[in-house]
Amino acid sequence: MQFTAFLDPCDQWMVYDLFSDLPAELPGRLLLGLTQNDAEQLTEQANMEFVLMPAEYN
Repeated sequence: MQFTAFLDPCDQWMVYDLFSDLPAELPGRLLLGLTQNDAEQLTEQANMEFVLMPAEYN
């Protein structure tokens, strides 16, 4: 898995990209300051999309 839901030191949730060692982002939006539920749902979606990508992109 490439992404994880992560509670930052300020007690806010984020989606974290383990490969780049940076917060994940959607076009124009870093996935920071989320609720735990939103972070977990977005993490699951991002990991599913990553798994379904063709091998040359992984």
